[in-house]
Amino acid sequence: MKHCTIGLAALIVLTGVGRVQASLTLDVYDWDVSMVTPIGQIETIVTAQTGQSHYNYTSASGHPTNVNLGTYNSSFWVHENSGTGEFTFGFIFSKDNSPDAGNDADLFFRIVDSDSDVYVSQSDDPGEAVEVSPGWFEGHYWYGYNTDGIAVSGVTGTDWTIMIDAVDFGDITAWYAASGEVTGYTDDLTLALTHEYRVVPKGNTPSGAPVMIPEPSTFIIWALLGTLAIGYAWWRRR
Repeated sequence: MKHCTIGLAALIVLTGVGRVQASLTLDVYDWDVSMVTPIGQIETIVTAQTGQSHYNYTSASGHPTNVNLGTYNSSFWVHENSGTGEFTFGFIFSKDNSPDAGNDADLFFRIVDSDSDVYVSQSDDPGEAVEVSPGWFEGHYWYGYNTDGIAVSGVTGTDWTIMIDAVDFGDITAWYAASGEVTGYTDDLTLALTHEYRVVPKGNTPSGAPVMIPEPSTFIIWALLGTLAIGYAWWRRR
């Protein structure tokens, strides 16, 4: 199992003309490398929009600002609504009008310790991301010619942890943690495709909860069936 995290601190991002809006610094942990030392930091992407509006879903694709879209790119980010203080976790595969004919991808994530309930605010295609239990999502995505991704809003407070495990990327070759710097993507973190990540506000300790729901092994399934069979035989004899 792998897990992900981001942390907080204050920085400045551009709104209109000049740097005027403070953003939150997040610690990013590569759970396959270290559970105690972050690999780097990113900033929340701050706009006076909801996370859904920032995702900017039009023409069957998302167009979030400050995210390095590309045919073989995938990114995740944390958006901050400057009006309400609500955070949105988002990720996206590929780009609009991509020449890629399409591939499958699987991504699992959890959001824990939010002060309010989280919810899917935007999905490129309905039904691709399933909330299997509160704050616990699994998604199976098919992207081709357009983007595929999701935005999950309702993250509030200062103690939350986001855990991300991308178990299959299809033909994606680049995976980033997008940062809300003013121009370019120089503050983005380049991630390993096969690793699990955790994101928390800067200085926080990431949750140790698992990302994916453990599936019962074949041995356990057969053991349960055997127990049921024995119980049924005992009941028949009674």
